[in-house]
Amino acid sequence: MAKPLILIVDDEAEVRRALERVMKRHGYTVRTVADLTEAREVLSSDKVDLLLTDLRLPSGDGLELVRLARSLNATTAVIVLTGYGSVETAVEAMKAGAYDYLTKPVNYDELLIQTERALEQQRLQDDVQQLKRRLSDKLSSEIIAASPQMKRILEMVDQLAGTEVTVLVSGPSGVGKELVADAIQHRSDRRDGPYIKLHCAALAEGVLESELFGHERGAFTGAVKRHAGAFERADGGTLFLDEVGELPPATQVKLLRVLQDQRFERVGGEQTLQVDVRLLAATNKDLAAEVAAGAFRDDLYYRLKVVQLVVPPLAQRPEDLLPMISRFVAEAAERNKRPVKGVAPRALEQLTAYDWPGNVRELKNTIEGMVALSRGEELTVGDLPPEIKGRVERLASTGEIRVPVGWTMEQIEREAIRKT
Repeated sequence: MAKPLILIVDDEAEVRRALERVMKRHGYTVRTVADLTEAREVLSSDKVDLLLTDLRLPSGDGLELVRLARSLNATTAVIVLTGYGSVETAVEAMKAGAYDYLTKPVNYDELLIQTERALEQQRLQDDVQQLKRRLSDKLSSEIIAASPQMKRILEMVDQLAGTEVTVLVSGPSGVGKELVADAIQHRSDRRDGPYIKLHCAALAEGVLESELFGHERGAFTGAVKRHAGAFERADGGTLFLDEVGELPPATQVKLLRVLQDQRFERVGGEQTLQVDVRLLAATNKDLAAEVAAGAFRDDLYYRLKVVQLVVPPLAQRPEDLLPMISRFVAEAAERNKRPVKGVAPRALEQLTAYDWPGNVRELKNTIEGMVALSRGEELTVGDLPPEIKGRVERLASTGEIRVPVGWTMEQIEREAIRKT
């Protein structure tokens, strides 16, 4: 493992040499410079693990260097050294991102202790970043995209991740709308910030408003203390509203205001709060039809659908079916400690012939149940739920060919040949 690199910035040569000797004696790699210009060059070209800098430099303010180091690499630890100790300077240094503040003459034992602590914190931050990157990759890999439609959606996810636009993810229940929103969040610049999720259909109107915007103590019966709502908790990050089409009219008005100027008041409160929140939303409703019927505000609809991603039902993307079955079988077998390794051809034929009205969620739960009740290494026709066998048998007896909306002529021809 490479030794941590420590950059020492001080205009006094004797101080630089003394600090360098102490740090090298304890196994650190050390660079020393005398002014801001040289320090900027090192910070820009090398991955500095710890910056030790004086606050008073002839070429400028050491606080500027602290801010620069943190902006170039958020995990670079900073310890400020100065002969001009004061509470005000300490506060400024900590606000700028310094880990600690020590006064000259330096107590080397204390400095070494704080150096080790700062580097340990830096290692933990690096580990967190790596875990978040792995989580982002895992979330992306959870979206199976063998079909042209889903490949296009993943392309758009990549494009949208680096923006701040509001995204509306729509599609039938169970198609994976939340996974798409998760992929956008975990690839975005806000991935290190809070990510708050709220299911709008699961809460009564009064509770929903409190969960969105928070409430003050005494705002209503049972409000014994102040409560921070989803927007407040998501400040600096992202808020995902699932089933946003279920919002009642009064809440729609308040949500529109937040989307317009990022301001709101807690329920029962007078203080106006301002937040920095990116909004992602999902719905299984046709919001355009809801607007036409007067059930959803048109101005809120246009605010939500700055960009709209439409996730098609599973029946319209048959290319995704086989890889999904394969993955779900493997995951369910591991989770339930079953020896299942695959699906028998006849059972697989019936699984692929079923239209899956519950989409990916129904498929995953069906596979989970089949694996849990299986007795061998293969899932067979006998493991299929009755509703799937019955539906497939009815189609076979009538000679009906299932042609979902959106299929290409090539897909229709392939299904007709398979059926024949």
